[in-house]
Amino acid sequence: MAVKRFLVGSSLLNLSNPKDTDYIVIVDTEEELETLKNSDSKDLGDNHYLTKSTLLQNLNFEYSEYRSLINYQYDATINAEFGKYYEYHILDYKDTLKKLLKKIAKVKSNNLNKRVMTGDGCCTKLVYHIAYNTFILINNSPIITNDQKAIIQSIHDKNMPIDYIDDLILLIDNL
Repeated sequence: MAVKRFLVGSSLLNLSNPKDTDYIVIVDTEEELETLKNSDSKDLGDNHYLTKSTLLQNLNFEYSEYRSLINYQYDATINAEFGKYYEYHILDYKDTLKKLLKKIAKVKSNNLNKRVMTGDGCCTKLVYHIAYNTFILINNSPIITNDQKAIIQSIHDKNMPIDYIDDLILLIDNL
């Protein structure tokens, strides 16, 4: 069984206060996928399983909006280990990513909606993926600035006031 396991999520991005350590586990077949899901060892962190074919669909923005929003975590600049397995650059999909973000902003999906907030009136954690992608497009680079990272951290920690949604939508509209 050919299994590849790569760090993803907030630990990969060097955000503080990760609640867990997330990994993507890639296998060749559906049968291997089921076998691994049934034998998951929780002491290894939280594993998210995909077949290689599903991963490739995901990286080409052919899967769900949510999974497409985390594609930046596979960029070879951000995730060097994954880059050794599969050379991926999020900016190769710049136009597709821009269209996705504009659609999300227009219909206010994926929690980019001021009615979807934490109990403290802050943005939900999902919004940090939208912000990260927006910053990538603004910078024309997968590397974000320290100020942008502080915003990502605040959203991740559910401390960013819900009104930031307006700012983020404006940034997306101006892409």
